[in-house]
Amino acid sequence: MRSLVILLACMATAHAASRSEVDCLVKVMHSEARGESLEGLVAIGQATLNRAAKQNVSICQINGVTKRKPPIGMMQYYKALAASIMASASNSIAKGADSWNTGTKPRQPGNITRIIDGHVFYVAKADQ
Repeated sequence: MRSLVILLACMATAHAASRSEVDCLVKVMHSEARGESLEGLVAIGQATLNRAAKQNVSICQINGVTKRKPPIGMMQYYKALAASIMASASNSIAKGADSWNTGTKPRQPGNITRIIDGHVFYVAKADQ
């Protein structure tokens, strides 16, 4: 019985952590790509996951992004999109990018992977 209680507690903790990560991804996607196409939103989501992996931190801890909640009426849309991006192993839209900015070139040295809507996606070079 005690093992079952511990297992259920671990599952609840893992579920809460993933829910928190989805919420953080929602905020980044809304802040960084609101008003952009679905492709742009997905690319921001994929690049955010890549940046978190590169920085070896959770999505909630990544640096250099704005995090604002979407309007209540859009929350379920963003949550479903963020959850599907996190569940997918695909990185086909961002093409490995871990950074983005608006404009025509990266803010820091890196290799451009895509230009979608108003964003340039790129793989930032590691600090020397």
